[in-house]
Amino acid sequence: MGLTLSLQAATVTGERAVWHTITVTFEGPIASEADASTFWDHRLTVTFRQGEHHYSVPGFFAADGEAGQTHATSGDKWRVRFTPDRPGEWHYRAEFVSGPRAAIDPPSGKPFPLAGATGSFDISPSPIPPSIR
Repeated sequence: MGLTLSLQAATVTGERAVWHTITVTFEGPIASEADASTFWDHRLTVTFRQGEHHYSVPGFFAADGEAGQTHATSGDKWRVRFTPDRPGEWHYRAEFVSGPRAAIDPPSGKPFPLAGATGSFDISPSPIPPSIR
């Protein structure tokens, strides 16, 4: 499958509050669940950083981004889910690597330029009262 790149930025969805999961969706290479290379030959890792705190989170193939409703098995959406543990501005940097066995052999593969690979978002304090957290 050929790799294509969109120029749109990543989208951040979900409630932007402490302990609430957000989803960051990137447009990356077109892939298909029917092709084993989708899972073996691609690796998405997103590092979320706030000051000295940072977390590296593995991403996943998300077909058309709406596969739960559309039942799509192919598309160009790649996602990561993250649950911030403190309020304030968070920055992210995505690394997408493509190549034989890139998903399981970290040194292998070549970087693929991912649209919207860096960005930031603000997280507010949790709306859940401390007494029931």
